[in-house]
Amino acid sequence: MVSSAVPSKKQNAFSPESIQAWFVAQLAEQLDLDPEDIDPRDTFESYGLSSAQAMLIATRAEKMLGFQISPSLLFRYPTIAGLSGRLAEEVELLEADLLKNLDPDTLAQALANVENLSAAEAQNLLNS
Repeated sequence: MVSSAVPSKKQNAFSPESIQAWFVAQLAEQLDLDPEDIDPRDTFESYGLSSAQAMLIATRAEKMLGFQISPSLLFRYPTIAGLSGRLAEEVELLEADLLKNLDPDTLAQALANVENLSAAEAQNLLNS
């Protein structure tokens, strides 16, 4: 079963807390544990996560965040809390870079296009 817990966005960025909650839910699901039994300050290694389970979680995280996660981040940030904080920083940097290069007229047109979508069209885009 795939967890539907997706971090909420705050001011166009994933917060460290919401990313952390998402990782806790994913780890709990993979290891068949109660989320309350997972301490975000413990290392991933301490939970005996297999490489296949770690790859599955990383792939899901990449899909959720919208960018590829460097495998070296897992070594430099071996806890859920540390990795979540770093990934939130990455999201902020990517969004800032995107926004500084975005023409305000283009953004306004894109937002108008989104507002004019029907509910079915919006759902199709979210599911793709």
